[in-house]
Order: sequence, then structure tokens, then C-alpha cells
Amino acid sequence: MQPPAPTPAAPTPSPRLLHARLMDALKREDHLRKSKAAPAALAAAHEAVTDAMVAYDAAGFDPLEASVPHARTYAVRMHGGLLRHSVAQEWHEAVREWRYGRSAGRSMTALVCDLCGCLKVHYWFELTNTVTGRTIRVGSECIQNWHSPGIVTAINFDRKRLEKAHKRELRLQDLEKAAETDAWLRARLPKLRQTIEKYGKVFDEAEDRVRAALGQPPVKR
Repeated sequence: MQPPAPTPAAPTPSPRLLHARLMDALKREDHLRKSKAAPAALAAAHEAVTDAMVAYDAAGFDPLEASVPHARTYAVRMHGGLLRHSVAQEWHEAVREWRYGRSAGRSMTALVCDLCGCLKVHYWFELTNTVTGRTIRVGSECIQNWHSPGIVTAINFDRKRLEKAHKRELRLQDLEKAAETDAWLRARLPKLRQTIEKYGKVFDEAEDRVRAALGQPPVKR
């Protein structure tokens, strides 16, 4: 009697599909956070993001997330920084020890990247070592060379989210300043604040008045 034929291995999902799955999970978690969903739903969404990141990382480096070229001295610093904080002392093994839990932010003052030593980090992202529990903060450019596509994709997504939030903050500040000298804006301030919170900017006459009050040229329409 012949032995049964071996079951064919399931095909490995393509990097593009893994990328799309992770982006969907990231967007869903952000949507639930903004809508103030129940803690259980947020926890499940966060776990889905983590699972999607791990699956994408397991596929290896993927060109969908472009690597940023740097000088050799930078690469040496980054390589040494990773091994200094890791148990494994080989690059690809050391990278696998780390996870990104979406702890990120923007600092008003420049921080130091724990990976390469850069002194001009404003957008920081926290990585946790699953072996030692150690955490490090790295910049968004360093992470482009991490060779873990799941982590790189998630950090790029969060960088864009933080940049949008920063632009909203700046526009709210401009609105408040302009309203000090423009009665029309001052009378509509609560509603205009809501418009910026929702859309990221004000429109039409309000936009023209803010720019005029700040001495900026009008928008060409």
C-alpha cells in the first residue's frame, strides 16, 4: 500500500497582499480609537494589527516600503545600535526580537535616536524587545532600514497620522491668533475650531481672513 501523498504547503501570501492586510488593520484600529469604541474592541483591533505586522515581517524585506540610502558611517552606527540593545548579535536575528506597539509621538524638542544616535529626532517610535523587555525610541528615517516590512509599514502609517495632527495644531494656533484681530473670525471661533478638527483646515472666506490677519498672501482659486 502506497503512503498517502503529502499535503501541499499552503501558498505564501504575496507581499502586496500582506501589506494591504496590515494597512486595513491599521485603519480599523485608528477608526475605533477615534470613535471611542469599547476597550474590548480596541484590544482586538490592536491584536489584529500586531498579528498582521508579524505575518508581514515573516515574509522578509519587501521593496513596497522603500529603503532610505545612507552613508557607510550611518549604517555602521545603526548596525551597532541595534546589536547593543539586542540579545542576538547578528543583524537579521536581532531584528526579529523587536516589536512595535504603536507607541509614537512628536516631541517639541529634538530627541536622540537610540538606534543611530541622530540628535534631530522629532517624530519618535517606540520598539520593545520581546526577549529582554527593553524599549528604545527611534526616528522614522532609521526605521526605513529595519528590514521588517510590517514594522516599517506601521511606522510610516503612524508618521503620516502624526504629521496631520501637527498640521491641525498649527492651523488651530493660526486661527486663534487671527481671531484676536478679526471680529468675524472671533464670532465664529467655536464652529471654525470644529471645522479644523474634522477637516484639518478652514475654507473660503474664513481661510482668506485667517491668511489676511497673519499677513499671508491669499489662496489662488
